[in-house]
Amino acid sequence: MHSFSGRDDFDVASLRPDQLAQIIDSNPTQRLELFYGTWTPEQSVVLATRPYALNMTIRSFGERGFQFQDDGYAFVDAARTQQTYFGSIIIGGSPFCPANLRHLFNYSTFEKIGISGLNGENAVLPLAAKTNSLVYSVHAQYIRLEGFVALDISAKDLDLKIDGADRSDWTRLLIPLMNRLAELGHMERLKLTSDYKIPMSDVRPFVDALVHAVNSNSHLSHLDLSMIYWLMEFDILEAILIAAEGHAGLRTLVIENDFFATDKFDTWLERVLSRNRNITVLDARGKRITNNAKIVALYQLNRFYNGSAALMKESALVRPLLVTTALAESASSNFQRSGLLLSNHTDTMCELLHELDRDTTAATARGFVPEDVVPSHSRQRGSRRVKRAKGQSLRAKKAARTYA
Repeated sequence: MHSFSGRDDFDVASLRPDQLAQIIDSNPTQRLELFYGTWTPEQSVVLATRPYALNMTIRSFGERGFQFQDDGYAFVDAARTQQTYFGSIIIGGSPFCPANLRHLFNYSTFEKIGISGLNGENAVLPLAAKTNSLVYSVHAQYIRLEGFVALDISAKDLDLKIDGADRSDWTRLLIPLMNRLAELGHMERLKLTSDYKIPMSDVRPFVDALVHAVNSNSHLSHLDLSMIYWLMEFDILEAILIAAEGHAGLRTLVIENDFFATDKFDTWLERVLSRNRNITVLDARGKRITNNAKIVALYQLNRFYNGSAALMKESALVRPLLVTTALAESASSNFQRSGLLLSNHTDTMCELLHELDRDTTAATARGFVPEDVVPSHSRQRGSRRVKRAKGQSLRAKKAARTYA
């Protein structure tokens, strides 16, 4: 880690641009931390024009915190001219003036942005930034109701916290945001955070908009609502679980864990796991929710279901060995698993039975016909087939256990 944060008595301006470049380039994969000092335009250009994706953290809190001499103009202009691609940037405080921050987000591309503390007209700027992943904390008082209507949100991974302590109608801001996410339809991961409980009359419209956004984003695989405590009332939670059970792409649902110890929740969770065999429901600590033996058994069955489906991607040469191994081991003495495996691999089982019937007929014929009647090339093919099967059997057993 390249950290300019440990000694506030060091004059960073004394570093020549070539010296700074040498320090950073000595280990380009390390995160660059800028926590103090006043940085010159020449140093800013060095930061913005590295020939690799730079990962940096900028903190500008306090009088001795990091700051640009020119409010970040040289940095932004160089990044825009060079069309710099950043790995990630985490910004605390206000190292850039509003105009430069707007230009940075409009013309530079990022893998990930983490930012908080923006206000006024800049409050929605990060949501329009060219980034794959955005972690953003903003206060509701700085967002206008119409601010999301035509917003071009490029992030596919969005972690958004909206603080609404001083605004009673702040949840209504989330409705146009959810509607906009539904229109764009490219979300893959979504996390929403709120610490403030609101009247139930305001919750339902938001939940309807949230469900609409979830259903409209077919590639959404991860939904984290664990930090919205007021959302976990049971009549509201049921609507979210119903959306999850019908979503083909959703793999992980994270919910707050204060309401799990009820029979009603267990019934809903069992239904979700029965109807969506790809999903895992986690609590706020990232732990899988398994309240009873039936839920545990459903997770085990779903794992077998997905393993059986994965076997269909194997080559025609290997799949019969994998299927028979799974049938003899993982599905042994379990009618439900055996039936599932046979239904997914009916073609393979028919081929195996056909091969068995042919081998049995040949063996019977050899019992009554002299051995030299059986063509030598047939015996050679059979011998090669047996050797090949033996060589693959060990790998097949291991893979079958992994898949199913």
